[in-house]
Amino acid sequence: MEFDELDEEAGFERLAAMRRRRRWASFRKLLAAAALGTLAAGMWGWGPLAGVPGLAWPSELRAMVQSWLAGGPALPPPPAPLEPAPAGAPEPAPPPEPAPLAEAPPPETPLPSLDESDALLRELVAWVSSHPALLSWILTEDLVRRATAAVSNVALGESPRKQVPFLAPEAGFRARDRGGRPVVDPRSYARYDLAADVFASLDAEGCAALYRRSRPLFLEAHSELGHARGFEETLAQAFSELLATPLVAGDIGLVPDTLGYEYEDGRLEALSDAQKHLLRMGPDNALKVKRKLREIAAALSLAPIAGAAPRPPRAS
Repeated sequence: MEFDELDEEAGFERLAAMRRRRRWASFRKLLAAAALGTLAAGMWGWGPLAGVPGLAWPSELRAMVQSWLAGGPALPPPPAPLEPAPAGAPEPAPPPEPAPLAEAPPPETPLPSLDESDALLRELVAWVSSHPALLSWILTEDLVRRATAAVSNVALGESPRKQVPFLAPEAGFRARDRGGRPVVDPRSYARYDLAADVFASLDAEGCAALYRRSRPLFLEAHSELGHARGFEETLAQAFSELLATPLVAGDIGLVPDTLGYEYEDGRLEALSDAQKHLLRMGPDNALKVKRKLREIAAALSLAPIAGAAPRPPRAS
């Protein structure tokens, strides 16, 4: 009996819930009809929505509501698919790229004379590197002639010390004892850290642009030195001379002489003065310099440089 009473009570509860759902569904339909009627009335200019400022009634919406009220479809038909673009139609133009944030380099102006070219060179060098040491080094005078003479000396295997005295290290060379024989003290390499860092900071493409802009000045300075060949050949020879310098890791043996030391290895002692300068910078610094030389050579479109080409005969 208890189970029958429980089943009967549950049946009454389900019936009551069903009636409540039906009444709520009817009420929602009534609300929807009222809202739609109000919307339709507003379309024809009467009712509570008539004259509402800024309320527009598109013709498509008006037709859809009229069709619904007349018993037509409640939803508009799906939009037609987009037709593919005809074959061979031009691609739409891409959106314009945003303007670069960085300021552009200074516009080109007529080149000054060689004697008055320092200001232009300083301005161009500032676009190649912002290293503070470089900006202080270019405060010297006669920059084009100095650079051209330094390149010429390196191409001949000679030291460019006279043209670039600011690259000379302040501390002196150091040696240490290793197993009863003198070797290069690695702390000597640190004397050239600044020079290597400045050279590594150069933008290779910027260097190429600087040269192309001021090329007539370098050609004139090169001609003053009495060279029969072109400056690009001298420049490529200088690059080859330095790139042929070996990178030596580990101890480098020394032999004392009257002026200081010579290299114990005859192959190192036979290097040119220009190559010995790079060797004294140490393997890490020399590697930085050689990497940048290759980048600049590529930017200048110089002939591939695998090693040092035969040097031209020195002037007697």
